[in-house]
Amino acid sequence: MRIMLIVDDTDKQKILERYVKQRGYVTHTAVNLESALDAFGEAQIDMVMCSHCLQYLNGFDFVQRIRSLDLGRYLYIVMIIDKDRQDLMEEALAKGVDDVLAWPAGEARLMATIATAVRIITLENESTQKLLAIKRNYSQAVKAFAQFIEAYSENLAAHCRRVGDLALSIAKMHPSITPDDYS
Repeated sequence: MRIMLIVDDTDKQKILERYVKQRGYVTHTAVNLESALDAFGEAQIDMVMCSHCLQYLNGFDFVQRIRSLDLGRYLYIVMIIDKDRQDLMEEALAKGVDDVLAWPAGEARLMATIATAVRIITLENESTQKLLAIKRNYSQAVKAFAQFIEAYSENLAAHCRRVGDLALSIAKMHPSITPDDYS
């Protein structure tokens, strides 16, 4: 598992990095949004741990920028909030954070957070793979059924094509249906 650490305090970053590396996880660090985004392109980051207050950027804005990226996989985000700022926890969760870690946190709490992230990331990846398999199977079943209809009756096949064309025209007129939904 690859963990991106983006924290506002170098001492905090060193502590986090030491704990995480001791458990065998790969860490990446970034000092700003641009270097973090570059790392997302180069490394397969699975989890981000970031402070709510980052240099040159609000941590909440950073989370929303990350969530807007199309990474093709689930990214688990933990926001580190100082214990005296627990009023920010609800806002962090509302902005797209998966978990909040009150700082200072002990090694056991940090490892429990990472273990939860590993389980959720694994489940997300498995369900994504299963969904892709279902879509492939569905598409193959529709094609097989269409071939069966073609072989059974030309008139029925022509009727089915007309109904399909009409359904596609209606779908294209509906604003909430995207091309991915009918392709």
